Amino acid sequence: MKLLKPLQAAALLCAVSCPAFAADVDYQTISDAAQKTGDLSRQSLVMIFGDVVLSPFQPGQPTLIGSLFAMLNGVLCTVALVWFLVVTLKSLYQGGQEGQVFRSGRTMLHPVMSFAGFITLIPTASGWSLSQLVMLWAASTMGIGGANQLTDKAADMISSGMSLVVPPTAPATRSAARAVFEMNLCKYATNRELAMLYQDGQARTLPMETRGGNGSYLTDNGSARCGSARIPETSEGGLEGSLASPVNTDNVTAAERQALDTLQSTLDAAAGAFVDTYLSRRDQDTGTLADAETLIQTAAATYEHTVNQALNQLNYHAALQSQLTTQLKARGWLSLGAWYHTFATANSKTNAVANASPITTGPGLQG
Repeated sequence: MKLLKPLQAAALLCAVSCPAFAADVDYQTISDAAQKTGDLSRQSLVMIFGDVVLSPFQPGQPTLIGSLFAMLNGVLCTVALVWFLVVTLKSLYQGGQEGQVFRSGRTMLHPVMSFAGFITLIPTASGWSLSQLVMLWAASTMGIGGANQLTDKAADMISSGMSLVVPPTAPATRSAARAVFEMNLCKYATNRELAMLYQDGQARTLPMETRGGNGSYLTDNGSARCGSARIPETSEGGLEGSLASPVNTDNVTAAERQALDTLQSTLDAAAGAFVDTYLSRRDQDTGTLADAETLIQTAAATYEHTVNQALNQLNYHAALQSQLTTQLKARGWLSLGAWYHTFATANSKTNAVANASPITTGPGLQG
């Protein structure tokens, strides 16, 4: 039973460590992250504790803290030696007198472990003991390396378009998502009602159907309409004037269309399930209605997250700076005023594209 608990703890530790192994996290990657050139935290440790942080078992230059700890470790070793010789040997002698070399709760490893603990207190050439060198290694390699890996991961996620905070969705996006849900709700409700009306005969009215794709959808049956949703068309992202430079926002527009496709498919399935559950509760008093507002809010947040990722990856400043620098050197100081105008216009065009929420229309039931 005593052996079972350590085995269970080891199994649990391995299970918890699986995500780290899957993320290619091992000692080498942590060590490489800790040994970055110019790492400020590692430089601070070297300034305080000396080169022992980099090479624990090489003496290096003596430091004030190392000299003080060498004296402190000498005192601790003296006290530990007295304790080991007096207390441990006395305990063994008394146990031998009683006929029990090892008392209850102690094994033959007790003096060995005591001696090993004493060894870790002996000062090395740098003045630090083995136990202190282990702590310095843990701080300088595992601590700094782990923190740097977390920082690198966060930086990569930010550069990929993720945000440090989750911003609230814009009212226009929530309104568009609600209109898309109502459009699909109208479609499924109308089709279920038509199926009930013409269950014993041939239908005279065509069912509602959603057509389109790539950021433009229309739900109708040829005459009556449940609604539509589309991404507005944007003008070409260029700047006019003598310092004309393209502002390519095609990736943002493509992200908006992809986000609307996801929004439509998500809310289409949600609306169908909502209608089926409503009819089940009405006719059979079974089923639980989903919170439609939560579904709408979640879909709207997903839409804006996709668009924001494309915006964060949009980087036109480098291209504009290069072109403006070349043209300024070629045309002289007179064209210097166009610098601000160029970037202001570029930001304006980008904001116009980013704020272009889906355009939706409501139902028109004539026919």
